[in-house]
Parts: sequence; structure tokens; C-alpha cells
Amino acid sequence: GFRVAEELTIGEVTAVGRSGNVTGSVTIADGTLTGAEVTVDMTTIVSNDSRRENAIRGAINASEFPTAVFSFDGGVDVSSLEVGGASQTFEIEGQLTVAGVTNAATFTIDANVRDDGFSVITGSTDLVWEDFGVTPPSAPIVVSIADEGTVEFQLIVAR
Repeated sequence: GFRVAEELTIGEVTAVGRSGNVTGSVTIADGTLTGAEVTVDMTTIVSNDSRRENAIRGAINASEFPTAVFSFDGGVDVSSLEVGGASQTFEIEGQLTVAGVTNAATFTIDANVRDDGFSVITGSTDLVWEDFGVTPPSAPIVVSIADEGTVEFQLIVAR
């Protein structure tokens, strides 16, 4: 999902968009996160205000680039994660592709392994829309939209 500050003629709000259509994989070997790839279906983004959904999909050119992808190919020590243990924080550096443009991105993630063996991973990063060729949508009621926003996710990972 994402969050971005908007100034409307009626005041300031936070625009939020989400997609539940997410697929991917995480690879852990010998206590090291060795790879990950997460793909989001951008054509299914919904917003906290349905009137902006078509404008969002248009801004990210979802008809031509229907997916966004984050991929990670590096070693991060996650051996401190224990089943039923406390959440741990990690920095994950990888490549984020949005609207057909790929840039380096660093996500701060919190991860824990529940008693049932599923892992819960949440993360976020700030990005500048223009770096991905995205021009924020406009509408008569919108005075301005911030040049940057937060991309965030929550994943439930099964073994």
C-alpha cells in the first residue's frame, strides 16, 4: 500500500491505497535471508476514498504496467528470529519497480515468527514519485499532493 499527504480545498488529508493481491517468496538458508521477491497487482488498488482509485491507477499507468515488484538478492542475518519470540527489525536493500521504472529501495522491516510457524513481516520505505516517473493525479478539489510518500506492506509468510 501507500500513504501520501494531500491538501484539498477542504483541508489536509492522507490518501491511502491498498492492494490485497500480493504474491511472492522469501528464501532463508542457515539463518540468512538470501532472497525475496514480492509482486503486487496494481490494477486492484483500492483507496480510502473510491473517487481517487481510477486516478491512482492512471498515475501509475497500471494498464501498461499492472504489477509492482520488490526484489532482494543479498544476505541479511535473521538468525535472531525465534518461534514465538519478539519482533526484530532489519534493513532490506533491493530493487523496486513501479510503473516500469526500477530504482534501489531500502525497506525497514519488522519480522516475527508466530507460534504456528507463520512469519509476519511488515515494512515501509519513503519514495519520491517522480523517481518512478509517476506524476501525482490532480482534480479540482486537490490543491497539492506531496512529492513523496510511504510505500508499506504486511506479509504473512508460510513455510
